[in-house]
Amino acid sequence: MKKLSPIVCALLITASACSPIGAVVGAGATVGTAALEERGIEGSYDDAKIQFDLNNILYAQDKDLLSKVDFTVREGKVLLTGLVETPEMRQDAEQLAWRAEGVREIVNEIEINTQPGLLDMGKDVMVYSEVWAKLTLDEEIDSINFAVNVTNGSVYVMGIARHRAELDKVLAHAQNVKNVKRVVDLVRIKDQYAQSTGSSY
Repeated sequence: MKKLSPIVCALLITASACSPIGAVVGAGATVGTAALEERGIEGSYDDAKIQFDLNNILYAQDKDLLSKVDFTVREGKVLLTGLVETPEMRQDAEQLAWRAEGVREIVNEIEINTQPGLLDMGKDVMVYSEVWAKLTLDEEIDSINFAVNVTNGSVYVMGIARHRAELDKVLAHAQNVKNVKRVVDLVRIKDQYAQSTGSSY
């Protein structure tokens, strides 16, 4: 297992705070909580490094794109969300994301924004807060293993579920929140291989 240098600790603490669209980030891993996650300290470190690299790459290449796109990372899988003006920007974001070392898979859910004001961040913040509260308060869910991303009414759930029953409860909570248009399941059940594509509900 990798030793945790001060730089690594900083990565673990700040990784989830780097995204430009604040409504979409799940609870950030800290050094103290990383060891409790199913992905462990090493997995948390790897994901935090990818997140850090993604921010740096987009900042260096296209600051405007960075302001429009958010990324969530779990086990090397990168979820891209946000609203951009053209299909080319959507493609550029994915191509830039592949430059980050350690990326295994990219799920590109970036939408093309043809209507000004289409993104209602206020609603997304409220949806995220309610979904995350439900997961945190449910004693049958180990919420530390999940990340929730809300963009334009779509709820994306990533992470590792201990078993199918836990995952079903997580998805049910997300579905039963006002203003949710759809729920996309990107969760891996423990001891099973990750699915290459998510399921929508």
